[in-house]
Amino acid sequence: MRKPRSVFVGLVVLLTLTGSAIVTFSQRTSVGRDFPVYDNGGKPDLTIDPQRFVSQMEIVDRLFEDGTCAFLEGAVNGIGYRRILRFDTVVMNGGDGDLVVGDRSDPNNPYAAFFVFAPCGGHYHIRDFSGYELLRSDRTLVVAGHKQGFCFEDSFKYDGGKSNGYSCANQGITSG
Repeated sequence: MRKPRSVFVGLVVLLTLTGSAIVTFSQRTSVGRDFPVYDNGGKPDLTIDPQRFVSQMEIVDRLFEDGTCAFLEGAVNGIGYRRILRFDTVVMNGGDGDLVVGDRSDPNNPYAAFFVFAPCGGHYHIRDFSGYELLRSDRTLVVAGHKQGFCFEDSFKYDGGKSNGYSCANQGITSG
C-alpha cells in the first residue's frame, strides 16, 4: 500500500505529463482507495484519515478569554493569545460492519460511560477521544494535548455508497 501523499504526487505528475488543463483532486476518494472496505466478519474497523489530518493542519494565533469553553474544559492551559496547531481528525470505517453507538444520553446505552456531559458547551464529549504529543526530532516532548470529540456521525462516504443516517442524536459510522 502506498502512502496517500505519494498517490497525490504521482497523480499530479501524470496529469501534468498528459497535458490536462484542469485538475480536480478529491482527497476523500484517493484515501478511500488506499483504505478499502474489507471483509472482517461484519465488524467495524476504525482508522484516522491521514491525508485529511495533514492537509487541514495549520498553526494559528488565537485569543482565549477567561470563561471560554476551550479554557474551562482544558483545551488550552491559559488565557490570552495562544499559538495552536489545528487539524481535523476524521475517523474512517474500513470494516464491513457499521460502528453503532446510538443515543449517548441514554443511561441504558452500553457506551454511555464513554461520554461526559460538558456543561459549558451544553453537549456531550467522547471521553479521552484522542491524545497527541508534539515531539522534537530527538523524540523529547514539546507539548501534549488532546482533541475533544463530540459526535460519531456520517459526514461523508469514502466508498461512494449510501450513509445509514448516523447523526449526533443516533451516533455511528457507516461502513465505507
